[in-house]
Amino acid sequence: MATKHVVGANGISQNATMAPEEQTALAASLAPSAEMLAAYATSRRRRMVDGGTIIDVGAGRLVPAWTDSQSIAAITGLVLATQLDPQFTTSWKGRDGVFYPLAAAEIVALGLGMLEFVQSAFALEEAVAAAVGAQTITTYAEVDAAMTA
Repeated sequence: MATKHVVGANGISQNATMAPEEQTALAASLAPSAEMLAAYATSRRRRMVDGGTIIDVGAGRLVPAWTDSQSIAAITGLVLATQLDPQFTTSWKGRDGVFYPLAAAEIVALGLGMLEFVQSAFALEEAVAAAVGAQTITTYAEVDAAMTA
């Protein structure tokens, strides 16, 4: 049973039981709007992307990579370099602080893996936005669950 705090005209305060319609109105006023849920999903996607992932660049060789905008721009330039010079090599600094020497094919694999990860994050956000629109996701906890699925 929900209660509310009331102060009488005489200044005395006490707790009183809330009527069912008051409980419903309070719950509705506290529920996040569709716009708030969509903005939260966008925030979750950004955090997911900025957190990075681990990419297999071939032969089971794993590179922990940041996937933020700056890293995507850098890898895009390196992928272009491999198209201009198939013998191009470089070292990529992983999320773990280790430098990974990469051949051209590994650079391309890293770039594709990073972009696929980012696109999968957008696909998750798109699915959540559709569920918010359909009112099958109505809470922040449901957004969290969907974004980690």
